[in-house]
Amino acid sequence: MRSILMIPTREGAGLDTVVLGIARAVSLKGGRVCTFSAVVGDANSGNQLPSLKEIPHLDGIALSQVQKLFSQGKIEQIVEATLSKIKALENHYDVMVIQGVKRDQARIYATRLNAAIFRALNAEVILVTTPAQDQEFSMEEQVDITARPFNHGHHDGVIGCIINKINEDSEETPFPFTHVSTNHPSFSEIKALEKKLSVPVIASVPWRPELCAPRAIDMAQCLQASPWSNQTPAPLQHRIRNVLLCTSRLENIVDQLQPDTFVLVDSDRHDIILAICLSTIGAGRPQLAGLLLAGETKFHPAVQTHLQHAHGAGLPIYQTSLRSNQAYLKLTQMDLDIPLDDEERILAISDFIAECINTEWLNTWLTSETETFLTPVSFKYHLIEKAKQDKKTIVLPEGNEPRTIQAAIQCAQKGIANLVLLGNEEQIHSSIHRMGLELPPGIKIIEPSSIMDKYIKPLLKLREHKGLSEPIAKELLHDPVVLGTMMLQQGDIDGLVSGAEHTTAHTIRPALQLIKTAYDRRLVSSVFFMCLAEQVLVYGDCAVNPKPDAEELADIAISSAETAKQFGINPKVAMISYSTGSSGSGADVDRVKEATAIIKKRQPDLIVDGPLQYDAALITSVAKKKAPDSPVAGKANVIIFPDLNTGNTTYKAVQRSANALSIGPVLQGLAKPVNDLSRGATVEDIVYTIAITAIQAQ
Repeated sequence: MRSILMIPTREGAGLDTVVLGIARAVSLKGGRVCTFSAVVGDANSGNQLPSLKEIPHLDGIALSQVQKLFSQGKIEQIVEATLSKIKALENHYDVMVIQGVKRDQARIYATRLNAAIFRALNAEVILVTTPAQDQEFSMEEQVDITARPFNHGHHDGVIGCIINKINEDSEETPFPFTHVSTNHPSFSEIKALEKKLSVPVIASVPWRPELCAPRAIDMAQCLQASPWSNQTPAPLQHRIRNVLLCTSRLENIVDQLQPDTFVLVDSDRHDIILAICLSTIGAGRPQLAGLLLAGETKFHPAVQTHLQHAHGAGLPIYQTSLRSNQAYLKLTQMDLDIPLDDEERILAISDFIAECINTEWLNTWLTSETETFLTPVSFKYHLIEKAKQDKKTIVLPEGNEPRTIQAAIQCAQKGIANLVLLGNEEQIHSSIHRMGLELPPGIKIIEPSSIMDKYIKPLLKLREHKGLSEPIAKELLHDPVVLGTMMLQQGDIDGLVSGAEHTTAHTIRPALQLIKTAYDRRLVSSVFFMCLAEQVLVYGDCAVNPKPDAEELADIAISSAETAKQFGINPKVAMISYSTGSSGSGADVDRVKEATAIIKKRQPDLIVDGPLQYDAALITSVAKKKAPDSPVAGKANVIIFPDLNTGNTTYKAVQRSANALSIGPVLQGLAKPVNDLSRGATVEDIVYTIAITAIQAQ
C-alpha cells in the first residue's frame, strides 16, 4: 500500500477538500483507496475530515491524546499508535491518502509530528498551498519552508504540490455564493504561478465560490436557530446563493426575492412574510432557499396559516431570538468548512478537484513502482506483530538484572513472548516491587538450583567426547547461561537472550559447544539492526569473527542477507573496504573483492557489490561519482565490514553519534536462536532482541 501524506503550507489552504479530491481521482482510476486523518478533533472542533460514500475513512489519534503524549515527550508513542492503525489496512487498499496534522490543530508540534509520520511510513508527500497574499511569506517561500523536513536523508519525500484557491475572493463577507467569471484565473496566470515553485505542480485549482454554497440547515446551525414548526420538515434543500436582509420597505425588497436566497426578516414584518409565503404557495414549490424569522412575535392567525402553507410546500423556516441585523452579522463570520453530512457538496468539490489533477501525472504515478525501504518505526512494529503471531518461550539467564526484568515485563504485557527468568525468586520480586511494577501473566521465575539436576546427564552426553566429568558438569550448570543453553538444547524453551551482564564470549561459547551450527552453515556470525532516523540498516559482523578470510566473509554476507529477508528487508549488500571498485589495492581490498566474487557465484540472485567505501555504499551523491554503474552504491541496506575491528568501531560510533537504536548482536548460523546483548543495552534494546529471538524460533 502506498501512502500519500498531504501537508498544508499554511492555514486555510483547503487541506480537507484536496485530500478528498486526490482520493476521488485515484478512485475514479480504479484504485482501492481510503483516507486517514492523522489527528482528529472532537465533533465540535471542526477538525474532522468529511468522507465520501464510496471511499472508506479511518480516524487516527484523538487531538487530546496527542497533546497529552507530546507534553510528556512521547512523540514516538503517537507515531507507533498511528502506524498500528495504518498497518491494519495494509492489505486492503492500494493507496492511503493521509490528512497531515494541521497547523491550526497543533501549532507547536505539527511540523515535527508530520515529519515523524512521514519517516515512519516512508510516505510520499504532496504539499497543499494557496497564492493568497495575506501572509508573511510568499507562496513559494511557504512551499520551500514546508518541504525541508521531507527532503533530506535517504530520499526526497515531496513528490509534488497542489495550488488551491487560485484568485480566492478576499471580500469581508462570503455573500453571494455565485461564480464570478471575471475572477477565474487565466491559463497564463496559472502557468506563472506554477513556474514560481521548486516542486512539480500536480494540480492548480481555481477558486469556485459556488462550491461553498451552504444549505439552510447550515445557516440555522450557525445561528443556533430552531425549526419554526415541529411538523414534517420541508424535504428540499436549496443551495444558498445569496443572503437577503429585509430591513427596507416591501416594494424595495420584492425584486430581490430571487431563487436560492436565504431571507432574514424580523418577525414583526408581516408584510414581507406574507409576500414570501404567497410567492412560495403560488409557485407550487419554494424558490427561496429558506426563511429566518428573527425576534419573538406572536403572529396574526392569517400570517400563521400562510406560514404553515409555505412550510408544507417545502420552504425551510427557522426562528431565532436574535434581531435580523444581528443574525446577518453572525452569518458574515460563518465557517464555510464542509459539514460532515453534506454529501452532495462533498462529492461536488471532490469531483472538481479531481478534474483539476494532472491526468498524465496521475497515470504515471499509479503505474510507477517506488523503491521501498523499511523505516525504524515500521521495522519495530513488524517485529512486535510477527512475534505475537506465534508466541514462543524465551529464557533470560540474567533474571536478577533490573533492565532484564523490566524488558521481560514489557514483553509479557505486549504479548511478544512467554518469558523464563532464571534467578533468585525473592530478589526478583523485591526488584519488581522497588521499581513500582507488577509481575504480569506470561513470566515464569525459576530458581536455577531447582532444575540443574535435570540437565546433568544430557550435558555429559553432549560433551562426552571432551571427557567431561559429572562434578565438572554440575559446576558448569551453576552458570545460568550454560543452564539456559541446556534448556534450549533440550527443547524446554525456544530461544535464549543474554549479555546484559555477561560478555559476548560468555553468551556465545555455550551455544557453540551445545547448540552448534545449523546443518547448512559453516560459521556463526552476527548482525546488528541499526535503526537510524529514516532507515534500518543491517551491519555484519560486528561481534564474533575477528578477521574472516574471503570464504568466511562471503558466508557472513549471505547469512546477513538471509537474516535481513527474514525481517522484511530486501537486501542490497555492500562489501565495505577502504577503497571503491578498483581505486585501491592491497591484501585487505583483495580479500573483499574475492569474497564478493564468491557470493556472486554462490548466490547469483543476491544484489551485492564491493569493494565499496561506506559513503559510496549509502550516499546517493557520492555513489554517482565513485560507482555510477553499481546496483548497490547509494542504496545499500546490508553493510558487511571486512573485520571485527572495523565493524564494532563503526557500529558503536553510529549508535552513539546518531543516537540510533541498535538491536543485537543477533547471532546467525546456530541451530537454535541464541542472542547476545551489549552490556550497555537499554530496556528497549532488550525488548526488541527478545522479539527477534522469538521470530527466529518460529
